[in-house]
Amino acid sequence: MLADCNIHFNFDAFDRLHIPRAIGQQKYPSPAKGDDPLKDIDNQDAVQKITDQLRRNPLWWILEIFPTSYTYQNAKGKWVTSWW
Repeated sequence: MLADCNIHFNFDAFDRLHIPRAIGQQKYPSPAKGDDPLKDIDNQDAVQKITDQLRRNPLWWILEIFPTSYTYQNAKGKWVTSWW
């Protein structure tokens, strides 16, 4: 859902951290208003030929089948290591 959301900065905090106020006062394009600067790039991308990098370089296939581990913390606070 597109929305015209404005970001409100705390300029007192900018001053405390010695951040120039000009950074927080920039105007950014709003896609909801049709101000999307990436629209032309997206339109060009949409008509480009699709290339599959895995097909172009078969050495990358090993990363698709080689099991890897990842670690996460579950809801009980215990660290769990899982493969794949």
